[in-house]
Amino acid sequence: MTVKVCPYCRTPAQAGTCSGCGAVLRACDLIEGDAPPVVATRVVTPEKEEETKESALTETVRAGIDLFAPADAMKLGVAYTNGLGVVADTELAFALFSSAAVRGEMKALYHLAECYRLGRGTEQDDEKAKFFYLLGAEKGDEKCVGTLQVHYGVRCAGGFFRSDNLGDGDFVELVDKLYTNVAEVHASSRSSATGSAGSGAIVTGDFVLTNAHVILSGNGLPYENIWICVGDDRQKYPTEVLAFSSAEDVAVLGFTGNRPHMFYGDRLFMRSAQTVKVGEECFTIGNPNNMGLNVTKGIISRAAERDGQGRMVLRTDMTINHGNSGGPLFDAGGNVLGLMTYTISEVGGEKLGDMSFAVTSDTIVEMITKIQQGENRKW
Repeated sequence: MTVKVCPYCRTPAQAGTCSGCGAVLRACDLIEGDAPPVVATRVVTPEKEEETKESALTETVRAGIDLFAPADAMKLGVAYTNGLGVVADTELAFALFSSAAVRGEMKALYHLAECYRLGRGTEQDDEKAKFFYLLGAEKGDEKCVGTLQVHYGVRCAGGFFRSDNLGDGDFVELVDKLYTNVAEVHASSRSSATGSAGSGAIVTGDFVLTNAHVILSGNGLPYENIWICVGDDRQKYPTEVLAFSSAEDVAVLGFTGNRPHMFYGDRLFMRSAQTVKVGEECFTIGNPNNMGLNVTKGIISRAAERDGQGRMVLRTDMTINHGNSGGPLFDAGGNVLGLMTYTISEVGGEKLGDMSFAVTSDTIVEMITKIQQGENRKW
């Protein structure tokens, strides 16, 4: 198709000033020429341009979450939660808080707990919320301390956690209430009913804790069938292995079906073994020799330290037997300090007094934190 164009620059034109070169043209000056090809253009408004920039920024953040320093990841999480300078994105905020918390940013624990409590960026889950509030409270985060008391009736003081549901009753009453979250753990292969039996504890987050040697078969892998009974309830609750560490002798299990009822509104709380002092009263509930749950009381005889295998353990003066493995070691307030793991009765042929060891709660919390971030595996 031909059109009238400027004779100097070949730009389509009409009488007047040429838009291409500025020449003043008369009608008789115009010549015939080919029409230029039509080029599609996209008009980008300032608002659209800003959205494009924000989208690019968000994708950059999403692709490199773990590249940010933990404190910066937490600050970005706050920004994406509240839409401060960016388009609000609660799922990205949750991922940022998770990354910051697992890499040691203690202030991120509160924000991560809030995500679980409010169902913000993830599925609402009060048990997981309490788990992270408790971690934060143990580190001295006042927001976590306050939220635990206001929303869950859990008081924190001096490293101790006390639930309003457990109260400050006598020892018999305390044991009765803890009983409903202490488990017999049974493991077997598909081809045989014989296997292993031990003890376990259901802690905040609905995680079942036990020793790795309770659920591992002779080939070093978990038995196919693992289930628990709680208290004196003979109902079987099937579980699966979320993670285990042979080196630490800890296994974390999750329920695959129905979960035991929380008779008093709370699972078991964990207290850092680093706060435990020699001489504190302690007790354990376990399943010695597969004879049913049994209570044993004593004291902490040595503070947390590494044993000959490199595990962080607490030493007690309690007598434990086969089957007590994986049972919770409690402080006087009913907080879990660790899992009963082994006993030593003699060294070099010389008999010793009662001496038992528990893998510390700190080791367990570290494993659960990794599981919460999706690192379900063998360590």
